[in-house]
Amino acid sequence: MTERQLMNVNTLGSGSKIWPVWLFLLVAIYPVPHTIALRNLLLLIGLLGLAWHWRATFQALTTLWRRSTWLTASAWLLVALTVWMVIHALLIAPLPTMALDRVRVDWLMPLLLLATGATVAIRSRNGDALRGLVIALALHIVLVAIFQCWQWLTLGHWPFGVMPFAERDYHSTLNGFLIALLLADRLSLLIAGTAPLNFSAGPAWGLLISALGADVLLRARNGTVVCIVLLIVAVAILLADSRCRKRWGLRIALVVGFAVLLGGMSVRNDVRWQGFSESMVIGIESNNLFWMTGDPNQLPFTPSGNPLEQSAYARAAWARQAVEAIARKPLGIGYGHDAFGRAIAEKYGHAGMGSSHSGWLDIALGIGVPGLALVIALGVVTVAAGWRRFRCLGDGYSLLLALTVSGYFLRCLLDGHFSGWRLALFTLIVGLLIGASAKMKEGK
Repeated sequence: MTERQLMNVNTLGSGSKIWPVWLFLLVAIYPVPHTIALRNLLLLIGLLGLAWHWRATFQALTTLWRRSTWLTASAWLLVALTVWMVIHALLIAPLPTMALDRVRVDWLMPLLLLATGATVAIRSRNGDALRGLVIALALHIVLVAIFQCWQWLTLGHWPFGVMPFAERDYHSTLNGFLIALLLADRLSLLIAGTAPLNFSAGPAWGLLISALGADVLLRARNGTVVCIVLLIVAVAILLADSRCRKRWGLRIALVVGFAVLLGGMSVRNDVRWQGFSESMVIGIESNNLFWMTGDPNQLPFTPSGNPLEQSAYARAAWARQAVEAIARKPLGIGYGHDAFGRAIAEKYGHAGMGSSHSGWLDIALGIGVPGLALVIALGVVTVAAGWRRFRCLGDGYSLLLALTVSGYFLRCLLDGHFSGWRLALFTLIVGLLIGASAKMKEGK
């Protein structure tokens, strides 16, 4: 890369201190319920800002196109998935107009946020945009801790799982993004000697430890599973590097111990783990319809006589029904997060259900097995490309991308999170990471 080209890339960020502030406000407001109008207003302001400085924006997009060739396979898979959604809506879905509208709202909007995030990252000063993102995510977790502390002073016991707004899975999603970003940042520092988030050592380690500890406060079972898997992946990455094994052996042992502690605290504080396996088996094998009706008279009995763990039972029963619906219509019934509800209404005449609580199953129900295959391939190829780039060039942003995508796709397997604000926020984060990587000096 010539000195002139490098100067042009760096110039894109000059005078753009406002972008991290805009990004902080957008991420801070995005998961708050009933704020769709405010979210859209903030997004519109950002798009107008990019359009106002259209020359710099065009140059940023040109830079992104030229320097993101390592994601070419992912880009083609994304195009193929989008084309399949449109073809499916026009030729396969029983309600084409509804399916097309869902594609517009629930898919094209996240793609817009993907492009916006990448452009903003290039237009911002190095690391500023990502730091704004991390601070906004951390703010939500701090609010949870403060709220629970206030409740503790009022109630006399610590209210694990009680949130200041919305449900705990909202905050668990945010904490999952935060942990993936901070964990990858620390891994990059230990292995490649660079910290992409550009925090000093104390705040960076403090944020990571606090985010891991906050998982206990959230008491979100699937969030804990993803957190532990990410820690195991981090340990595997460190053990695969001979220098890290010798130099950071104690820290690796501490990470393993932390993962065990998180699992133990989750089992201790979340009563839903009790009877988990037994309730799962009943949900898979029983023909009881309690999962649909919620009628107490239809509550299944457990062989052991212990109370049914209704969450595990319902998720297993929903998964079974989803798999059976996919087997009946492997090409899907139309894109949308409520595809499971439509399948149940078609089979049982029972309206009002939504997600199957597995994003993977929701995708297969909506756009069929080919659509699910494209989604999984997109995730796998992106993670592999990010890992290869990190190993070859020491690009910490690509490692952040690999762990963020891995964590989110795993969470989508366990929860119906491949839609709505979660998908939009995920694509925004992915765009920021791709843009930050594109702004790196080549050869580093």
